[in-house]
Amino acid sequence: MRRAAFAALAAVPVVRAAADEIRDIKPPVSFPRSPVPLILLVILLVLAFLFVLRRILRRRIPGRSSERIRQPHERAYELLESLLREDLPGRGQVKEYYIRLSDIVRRYLEARFAVRSPEMTTEEFLGTLREAQFLTREQKGTVREFLSQCDMVKFAKYGPSPDEIGASYEAARRLVDQTRPPEQTAPQGGRL
Repeated sequence: MRRAAFAALAAVPVVRAAADEIRDIKPPVSFPRSPVPLILLVILLVLAFLFVLRRILRRRIPGRSSERIRQPHERAYELLESLLREDLPGRGQVKEYYIRLSDIVRRYLEARFAVRSPEMTTEEFLGTLREAQFLTREQKGTVREFLSQCDMVKFAKYGPSPDEIGASYEAARRLVDQTRPPEQTAPQGGRL
């Protein structure tokens, strides 16, 4: 037979408080009898709600923006002019000039025709253009020659002459001119 072992349990008070330490509960807090603070709080909450609602509705209503969205060709013209003003070839940074020039054209084509060109190699991009319907044969040839010239400078360490640098800039600008929406006119631009 088994014997069960029993432990003796004793009740011990957890907190021993003296009779003089016991306090009564605090009385309820009374609000001011004037309704002015409550009215001001309600007005402030309503104004905050209307402010947030107005900001949300402004974002959702098309055409209500104060800033005009620039077209891809407008952005390309701005970037080309900025690149021209920097005069990178004059400072001996010909490779950087061609990297940025080809990037401007590739990003323009991406924005204008929804072609993911910056992620493609030149050969992949030209393969995509062969099947494209949005460029003419002449425009495809311009893109091919332009990107080939840029690749020669960027990867083959080709040193173009000042005339070739100017011709590359003009080819980029001409490509934007030829492919922008027909109702737009080109801004006057300089030559390198």
